[in-house]
Amino acid sequence: MKSTISHKAGFLAPAILHTGFVPSSGAGHVTSADTVRTMPKATHAGKTTARNIALFLAAPFIGLAYIVALPVVGFAMIARIAVRAALATPATA
Repeated sequence: MKSTISHKAGFLAPAILHTGFVPSSGAGHVTSADTVRTMPKATHAGKTTARNIALFLAAPFIGLAYIVALPVVGFAMIARIAVRAALATPATA
């Protein structure tokens, strides 16, 4: 199946995107399709699935890190505000 490229700069015909056909640069002109790198669908799907599974398994630990860090960050901010307020208040004698 042969696809054509529109003459508009940077526009790939939908047939190219759906079929995975990438024309070569043998025609003497450079098109945006010449720089497209295609990945087989099985490999791409496998990487996406593996990434989603890894994120799904890591999510509880990421949430736990936020739960543990929240009080630490909160107390640090309260201490910072208290120190700034103490330094800004003139000493009474």
